[in-house]
Amino acid sequence: MKKFLFTLAALFMAGSAMADNYMYIPDFEVAQSQLGTTITVAVPAHYDNAVSAWEVWINMPEGLTISYAEQGADMTIEYTKANGRTGNLTAPFYFQEAGHYITAVADPGYYQVDGAWVSYGAVKWLPGDYEEMIYMEVDVAADFKGGEIVVITEPACGEDAREDVEPCPKGTHFEKVCTVTVEGGTVEPEVTEKPVITYVDDPEAQTVTVTATGAGHICLYCDDTHVSAGVGTAERVSP
Repeated sequence: MKKFLFTLAALFMAGSAMADNYMYIPDFEVAQSQLGTTITVAVPAHYDNAVSAWEVWINMPEGLTISYAEQGADMTIEYTKANGRTGNLTAPFYFQEAGHYITAVADPGYYQVDGAWVSYGAVKWLPGDYEEMIYMEVDVAADFKGGEIVVITEPACGEDAREDVEPCPKGTHFEKVCTVTVEGGTVEPEVTEKPVITYVDDPEAQTVTVTATGAGHICLYCDDTHVSAGVGTAERVSP
């Protein structure tokens, strides 16, 4: 039976030191006049590599509720078509639930090889900073006191034939924290109870199931690799 080392990731986990490909929300302040109203919030992105897909979770604190979300301006990517003409492609936006969104670009882009237009693979966002990947409308409770938004990104990328384009690494996980204050107030960080970690060894199936249960967003890591995440619980079944 293989032995696996599982560690529970803290809520404020830093991203990969090798290559950062994440979405985030900059810290911001809610004015007193905005309490009890709906505000707009943009979700930017920073990519050190090419990215063609991602899954993102935007976990709101008590008093902030996402009431609407759609593709932002930077979900439209400029690319080259099969005939060499420039086109604009808007990436799909799959709504799982409020705060949980997925995209995956499958349309091919083209580049020139020996005078011919050849597909390099799926159209991608290239390295850079993007101001608005997601546009959100957020309801602010009248008694909102401030809190922290946690943006979790798991990027992905298809292969690319271009020599100067490096797809993002597989299996990466990033967590970015946005501190939201209220005009005239301060934010006290939320401290939760230590999660309970249990495991079930099934010799017949030759598997070990590890479960972490607690408050907030829970992540499980196996040998420093992110393997499972969830709100309140995370589970991993390993051979």
